[in-house]
Amino acid sequence: MDGLPEQNYLNVEKQTMTIVGPKATTSWQATHQFNVLKNIKSLRKEAKSNFSEDESDAVNDYTPEDLAYLKNYARKLAAYLQAFHDWAAVYMEDDYIYNDLTTSASDKQELEDEMNQFQSDFNTKKQAWLNEYNSILSLPDN
Repeated sequence: MDGLPEQNYLNVEKQTMTIVGPKATTSWQATHQFNVLKNIKSLRKEAKSNFSEDESDAVNDYTPEDLAYLKNYARKLAAYLQAFHDWAAVYMEDDYIYNDLTTSASDKQELEDEMNQFQSDFNTKKQAWLNEYNSILSLPDN
């Protein structure tokens, strides 16, 4: 299967949130944060292109049933990575404003609601990807 194993994606997730969490105080940190977000987009693009219709090699290497599983997996992986990118980007911006002492209580509530909405979408897409990943792993070897 193309792509990174499950644990590698989870490590990318953990490292990304460690990097985008704190407020960037230097231009290097800000650049690093944006590069990390670009990395997620690159992973998503790669996942999305896996097992596309025009990959004749993939069509020849897999049974139609296996190819369908892998295409579904690639779609769910791409959706997970997009949701992760979106949540990380919103978190990076909103958390900084949320923790600013001058931010009003009503603005904090709006920011918290937005972060929760993106995190919820991320959690849903992540679980769908993990379920698909685990279902493929549990398929019998033929």
